[in-house]
Amino acid sequence: MGLLDDLKQEAERLRRQKETEEARQARLEAAYQREVKPSMEAIARYLFEMTEQLKVLELKVPVCYDFPGIGRLKGLLQDGYRIIMDSNESPRHIRLQFQCARAEEEQFLVQPESLARETRELLQSQRIRFAEWPQRDGQHRVTGLFFQARLRVWVNIVFEALHETSRIQLSTYNFDGFNADRFNFGPQAITDEWLDQLGHFLLRKSRQLGMLDISDEAREQIRAKIQDEQSRRERELAEALERERLEEEERKSQDLFERLRKTLFKPVF
Repeated sequence: MGLLDDLKQEAERLRRQKETEEARQARLEAAYQREVKPSMEAIARYLFEMTEQLKVLELKVPVCYDFPGIGRLKGLLQDGYRIIMDSNESPRHIRLQFQCARAEEEQFLVQPESLARETRELLQSQRIRFAEWPQRDGQHRVTGLFFQARLRVWVNIVFEALHETSRIQLSTYNFDGFNADRFNFGPQAITDEWLDQLGHFLLRKSRQLGMLDISDEAREQIRAKIQDEQSRRERELAEALERERLEEEERKSQDLFERLRKTLFKPVF
């Protein structure tokens, strides 16, 4: 086999690989349009409607947070909701942002200085404007820092359509303390009951999310639908691999035939 034949073989392999990947991406996009997109749109509608009603009611949800060096502070009020979407037509990323803040500026003494530095870093990470000045002992050594600030925590709730798995990931940042949590749901789980529970979760009336009290029959229907979808995808993948195998065998047969033809029917000069 000559150089040109090698190049043709490699080019054909890349072409088939590209076609297989394009077919896979097309199936994933179809799954998004058919299943994930309606659920993402339902989440967006619910969030917009809920936040509009909260603005009218001027409802402020009381929460508490543990601040390094300051301790557990109650009386922070949750409000200032803002929704950011990457697309109105085909949302794949929805962000709900709000703040939990104290009503007034306050002063706090944090000791020792090493812990005060952690407090400063947290205030900076939360984009909190603050003033600070040292506390000194009798030898004028810094033993701690005084802070004056209106304490505030930025919270982000992010819904993301996972392209490769056709699922929806919910990530929370600073919602339950200064940390991040992630939840993963199939699009079929986003029902009216689930959205109602989401509302209770966001307004801190429930600490659970995704554990709906549904009947065994409903659970079995959801489980069967997931299994059917998984079986369909596995079947499509197996069919694609089988097509690729048959194409490879056909190509090898053609290469063998061409080599035999060249061997048996040599040109006569």
